[in-house]
Amino acid sequence: MVPSSFRALAALAALASFAPIVGGLAGCSQHTLVDVAMASAYRPPVGPTGPKKQGEYLLLAGDLHCHVQPPDSPGHVDRGLDETVALAKKEGLDFVLLTPHARAHFFADPERRARFVEGQRDLAADLAKRDVGDLLVLRGLEYTDWEQGHLTMGFADPLAVLDAVPLATARARPQAFFEAWLAQGGVFAINHPVLTPLPNFPLRAARGDLSWRPFETKGPFPPEIDFATHHAQGIETFNLAVTHMRDGLILGDGDRSLRHASYLLARRARVEGRRIAATGGTDSHSHHLRAATWVLANARTPDAIRDAIVAGRTCVRSPEACSFEARAIGAPTWQGIGASLQGAHIELRATAAASTLFEDGVVIAQLAAGQLALVDVDPTRCTVFYARVGEGMSSPIYAGCAF
Repeated sequence: MVPSSFRALAALAALASFAPIVGGLAGCSQHTLVDVAMASAYRPPVGPTGPKKQGEYLLLAGDLHCHVQPPDSPGHVDRGLDETVALAKKEGLDFVLLTPHARAHFFADPERRARFVEGQRDLAADLAKRDVGDLLVLRGLEYTDWEQGHLTMGFADPLAVLDAVPLATARARPQAFFEAWLAQGGVFAINHPVLTPLPNFPLRAARGDLSWRPFETKGPFPPEIDFATHHAQGIETFNLAVTHMRDGLILGDGDRSLRHASYLLARRARVEGRRIAATGGTDSHSHHLRAATWVLANARTPDAIRDAIVAGRTCVRSPEACSFEARAIGAPTWQGIGASLQGAHIELRATAAASTLFEDGVVIAQLAAGQLALVDVDPTRCTVFYARVGEGMSSPIYAGCAF
């Protein structure tokens, strides 16, 4: 049980963490409060130095939602590049995606576009001057639309994408920026999709809405938001700040957003008939980091990490969930997260820890580590399985889906 005095402090910290976005508390004190609260956050197991093997893949740990100043502004973000690299190494990360905020339609406004270009060029130059060792430090952005929601965007060169979308094109067709991002190999994931307001909470900061509105309300929506909704390769099912501080320390239910967002992902994948990966990030603006996303990658390179996300080979919060696997009865081999199976009878298991098995968002089994579950499915209907394994949550395994 968390002492009530600590919960009160943590509640203020949680509010402070979102205050720069929705208004309220500000200044250096907010970062101190957040870091005090984050000291009690779950820390996933970190193995020996270097990536682990899992079957044919490397199991790589990273953070897909991490702020850095600059380009983020002082006061909003209280951690520079050097400290970010040091923290990432301390926490055993293999990769970190830097996602400074970029305001909605920045690409269609000459002044905002110029500031964005300057910030990204400076960040690239700062990275080039530093020896980060084996850590993969990637440049991206968090597309920040206060009315519709936020997106992590990575694995494409932001400056090259802008070059492909002239100002006139961006003004006429805002979705062209997102189309170009995908065309250049980029990935985007919908951030904190279920971060809805706490309407009765006494402080204004908690009453802000940072959810992805197309998941919560009816349209119509701007064309770029509609495009992102139907083409995002990932959904951030685990946001450390939301899970630990808002859900755990304020609401007293540390799995609330993880459950809700994972259910949402399964529903979207089934309805849209496409793979969607679970992603995770710290959303850190201050002096803490954690491993939040694990990928099963063919190599320790940005391209291989990108390919793993697109293929749905991810798990969040803790690496045990990447051990979730399945096979159709009669098939010779087990297949891991992201796989698409055909057959009416499916075996499922997680080998790393005890698990809770979900079918289309509904709990169907509680399993010991390595224990098998046999599930009958309609082979003409897309079924989505995922698992809570230990403290982590997996991306889906699919059965009877058309991809």
